[in-house]
Amino acid sequence: RSVNYPAMTSATNDRPPSAPTFRVYTDIVGDLFHGGHVSFFERVREAATAIAGDRSTNGIVPRIELVVGLMSDEEAATYKRQPVLTLAERNRVVEACRHVDIVIPGCPAKVNPAFIAENHISLVVHGDDFDELTMRKHYDVPIDLGIFATVPYSNDPGRGEVTTSTIIERIVSRRALR
Repeated sequence: RSVNYPAMTSATNDRPPSAPTFRVYTDIVGDLFHGGHVSFFERVREAATAIAGDRSTNGIVPRIELVVGLMSDEEAATYKRQPVLTLAERNRVVEACRHVDIVIPGCPAKVNPAFIAENHISLVVHGDDFDELTMRKHYDVPIDLGIFATVPYSNDPGRGEVTTSTIIERIVSRRALR
């Protein structure tokens, strides 16, 4: 069965292509790309490396390939707010991040079996900021398949982390920017 998603765009990968691949998927809005997004991708890669190593039968940790799905503007607006940056603008920035190997713009809101199969997903990761009901709404398939993990959601200014909402609040509060 063919699922018609927009073409994936590829970034660079620093591991040799001969190593086996463990493809990890996460989805974000990615608005006003910032250090919090970068830290999240680092945590996703760390979790994937640990899980891939645990699942390895020969002791070799496979090459981790981070696939990032970007929510469409319309989808993001259904549960957050309308993104400041368009999908094309967010795609351009996320694909430039050195931690990201592949970007899927306009990804589905719910990860389904066809999406997992079509994109050869080994693991799905999300931040731990959703309650269980919301997590199951979007990720019940990977949860039931045993290919789902969470990483801590963090907003540590000491690490250069911030949220998009915090950035927007700063801009609004600084009237001199108007």
